[in-house]
Amino acid sequence: MTRPVLALHTDGQVPAGLHLLVRAMTPRCKVRSHATSPVAALVVGSSGAAEGVPFALWCSRADDAHSPLADRAVALLHDGALDELGHPAALRVSPPTAGLSSTPVGTAVRARLRRARGMSAEPVLTESTTGWSWAGHPVPASLVPTAMACAAVVVATEPSSVLRALSWGAPVVTSAETAAALGATPGVEVQVAPDEVARHLAARLLAGDERAAARLGRSGRRLVERRYDLDRTVTRLALLLRLDGQDQPLRLPGTLLDSLSTPADAAIRRRVALTLAPFSPPRPEATVLPDALSPDHTAALEPSAAAPAGPKPPVTAKRVARAVLRRAVGAGAAPLVEELRANRADLARLQAEVVELRAAAAGLSSPDALAADLELLRAEVAGLAAALLKKQQER
Repeated sequence: MTRPVLALHTDGQVPAGLHLLVRAMTPRCKVRSHATSPVAALVVGSSGAAEGVPFALWCSRADDAHSPLADRAVALLHDGALDELGHPAALRVSPPTAGLSSTPVGTAVRARLRRARGMSAEPVLTESTTGWSWAGHPVPASLVPTAMACAAVVVATEPSSVLRALSWGAPVVTSAETAAALGATPGVEVQVAPDEVARHLAARLLAGDERAAARLGRSGRRLVERRYDLDRTVTRLALLLRLDGQDQPLRLPGTLLDSLSTPADAAIRRRVALTLAPFSPPRPEATVLPDALSPDHTAALEPSAAAPAGPKPPVTAKRVARAVLRRAVGAGAAPLVEELRANRADLARLQAEVVELRAAAAGLSSPDALAADLELLRAEVAGLAAALLKKQQER
């Protein structure tokens, strides 16, 4: 099946951002400056497109978004012209930033990872003029990605460093100037503070508030995907222009998962890959954690947390059961064990009461003896009634 054709219409010089987008679109379609029957048309400037054909319009100014042509477009493309406008159909095209992570690490996952590796409880990664520091100790450049993926909070003011930290899903404290330069909303995608001392204080407070840190990390990651991830912009545009899945239908599920911001290591991706395995060439399975979070990297980042080498304890069924219980319920294992112990104590008390009741029941008269006693009482009652009747007659 032939690849779809993307017709590019321009009325002048093509913007640099559009050059970047067209190059990124070439693996999905054929780009032609003129096409007789294009599947979709990418329109720039004031050139028109055929009726009923989806197209995208490049906007160099905010006024372009209010033109009659923009009302017919399924997407508006820009390299910053529509930032202030906040148009719902606008897709921002930005040059790719080096070092961005494709796999974010959530706040809860970071905390569990630090506990499992014996690392500091709430470490803060700080950028300064002399370099990076982790909980007060210098960090080499090769371990900065590992530190960004493990830190409770990242403090940085260099825009590229902030973007890298946000791509890892880390909550970030920065300056108001850097937030404005990146288009980040203070209090929503990043926290801002006026000076270095205030940023460190804000970072320590944020590290102790897991819910606030998680919200900030998720919002920051979405900012990177929305404004600075060219691959996701191309994926969304391909879906809007119906360019994906026409020549290779089996690519469509992966594209849809990308559009939903599904993590690369999500279980649904593995299930889709297994389902489509008989119909598509094999692909390498995504790892659960990125290479930056390997035990070797985290041990190099915080050597004091590395477990001492020694003989491993023997594997027993009891040890395996405890490990499975810890993985299954995590922090909830301790309350569960306490509840089980309390139930065991209650059971012991009930068993003691049953023994006492049985002993008391054994001392009672048998049913036959109780029946004989009842007959005796009846005879005594009959005798008393007869004596009473005799006295009444004598009177």
